[in-house]
Order: sequence, then C-alpha cells, then structure tokens
Amino acid sequence: MSVIYGTDSFYFEVTGQHHFWKTKEDKRSSAYGFIRIGKDHTSTKKTVPPLSSVEMPPVCSPLVVAEMSRFVGKVAIVTGSSNGIGQAAAVQLASEGASVTIHGRSLEGLQTTEKMILDKDVPAERILSVQGNIQDDETLKELVEKTLEKFGKIDVLVNNAGLAADPKLDKTSIEQYDYIHEVNLKSIIKLVQLVEPHLEKTKGNIVNVSSVSSSVAATFYFYAMSKAALDHYTR
Repeated sequence: MSVIYGTDSFYFEVTGQHHFWKTKEDKRSSAYGFIRIGKDHTSTKKTVPPLSSVEMPPVCSPLVVAEMSRFVGKVAIVTGSSNGIGQAAAVQLASEGASVTIHGRSLEGLQTTEKMILDKDVPAERILSVQGNIQDDETLKELVEKTLEKFGKIDVLVNNAGLAADPKLDKTSIEQYDYIHEVNLKSIIKLVQLVEPHLEKTKGNIVNVSSVSSSVAATFYFYAMSKAALDHYTR
C-alpha cells in the first residue's frame, strides 16, 4: 500500500492535464493556477492555447489506450465527490475502468456525479453512492461496508472531502477549530484506519487531497492548519 500526496493541482491530474507537464516546475505551478503548455512554456497565468496547438499523442496510440483502461478491475472510494475535485476524480477513475463509490452530503450533487459517470458509458452497476457527513462514524463505516458488499474489495481511497469553514461559527472560535479539524483531518485518519486492512490485501493506494494553503499565509487559518497537519500525517 502506498500513500500519495495531492494538492489543489490534483484536479488537473485526474482530468488528464498531466500530459502537458514538461518539467517539475510546470507541475508545481499548476497548484497556483498556472498552466504552461507547449514547447516554449510561454503561456501565462490561466492562459491556455487552442488544443490544435498542443502536441498530443494520436487517439489510437498505445499510451492513450493504456490510460483509458489503467483502472480496469479496480475499486475506488472517493469522498466529497458530489462536486469539484472529488467529482472530477470519480468521473475520471470510472471512465478509466474503475468501479467507484461516490460520497457527499448533497443528494442532488451525487446524482449529478452519477449522471456524469453514466454519460461516459460506464455501466450503472459500477457505481455506488453513499450520502452522509464525513465526520459521522456511521457514514465512514457505511462507505467501507457497502463498498465491500457491492464490489468485494478496495484498491483506491481518495480522501477529498473537506471544507474551509462553517459560516455559522465565528472563524476564530474553538468550535470552528474543532469542526474543521474533525472534517479535514480526524475523519481521514478514521477512514484510513478502516480501509487500511483491505488496501493491504490489494496493495492499494491512498490519495490525500491537501492544499497549497498548508504552506502559505491564509485568511482561513484553521483550514490551513488542518491541511498542514494532513501533509504531515501523509508523510
């Protein structure tokens, strides 16, 4: 089993944008909203040239075929996949052959994610949806138990669920601190402990989605603290 460190740039990776990275510097820059594409790396912030100018392998190349099927037979749990990065990750994993357990608080969001996966011609039997708050122990158990019941194993865990703050709470209060760390850190530790024995069997992987806020000054400093703690936990 291996643990993979992820940042906000994970979105670019799961949507296939990693094809465009030519250097390590390019990969790091995407976490700050920069994308450099092409031989001369002259693109500026949030500027992407027309696809016709991007060098890409032929559609029928072995590289493309391999990437389209690299998760065939694998089972993935993606928390916080009713929108955003988690949604993109779940859709990409499913489109590349994985059976996926999607999770979120919003039923409407989960239905949207499921439709996006089905639109990729993924069979409905390869999708499992679990609704609930990630900080609830019952939701964590349900994620693991229902995945094993439906798919028989777990190969990948993507810990993506998280939040910046509860708008109903004072951003400097201990209650806010406790809530953010409960969601962004404690729930991940608990879920890893539940999933780890099953990942050992499949030699699977864990992806923890962090943030560049963990290493820079941030307005939501409790959020930044929780992501910095996640970085250390992942290491």
